[in-house]
Amino acid sequence: MANKINFQKELDKLLEQNQREARVPSLFLHSCCAPCSSYVIEYLSDYFQITVFYYNPNIYPDEEYLHRVKEQQHLICQIPQKYPVSFLEGDFDKERFYDMAKGLEKIPEGGERCFAIGSVWKKRHSLQRNMDLTISARHSRSVL
Repeated sequence: MANKINFQKELDKLLEQNQREARVPSLFLHSCCAPCSSYVIEYLSDYFQITVFYYNPNIYPDEEYLHRVKEQQHLICQIPQKYPVSFLEGDFDKERFYDMAKGLEKIPEGGERCFAIGSVWKKRHSLQRNMDLTISARHSRSVL
């Protein structure tokens, strides 16, 4: 059986090293919704300058999507932050999502379709190249 990586221990090592070096790295955080990102933002804003990248084209109808964008922005304003947290909205490109998700319609939430969305947002946004670390609030580092 292969050794499993304990990502919390890996994160703890990274945070300790950054604190020893008095370094506050930038973090590009993909968020599909406010609830999924709440703890991640609250915890990591003590250690990183975070850019929350809201990207979730899997929302219908358009009014619900706009509601969720506002909820993400509201959440960011409500969370106490040691370092700044900024917000960036990705393109709401439903047609691209529908093309990508063809054949995955019956896959449950959190499955292969969600991972495919992650691969799309990683490829599409150039801002993440300027960040020290890129993660998703919902998916494990091993996937991204």
